[in-house]
Amino acid sequence: MYKRYNDTKIQNDEDGKRFLDQVIYPEIITTEEDLYIISTRGDRLDIFAHQYLGDATLWYVIAQANHLGKGTLAIPPGLQIRIPTKTSIQQITQDFKNINNS
Repeated sequence: MYKRYNDTKIQNDEDGKRFLDQVIYPEIITTEEDLYIISTRGDRLDIFAHQYLGDATLWYVIAQANHLGKGTLAIPPGLQIRIPTKTSIQQITQDFKNINNS
């Protein structure tokens, strides 16, 4: 399980308070194997990540693929949601790690 903040750099502000550096997400390329579903009331990014990717912490992958998740895990009903394939997750998390470690 890859946790997206593991490799995020820690910064200090002028008062010495620590904070995580900005997180940059990779572009998630559409593939023919991606799954498309229509959301219903009560659907959430973390639940979809657990159900389709086997890891709830990968909710940000689905959010990024669909331009969702600004401040909430809830998904509005009636949206077509693209779920990247499990096989593409390793590349996506590696891209994420590479972008945020440079």
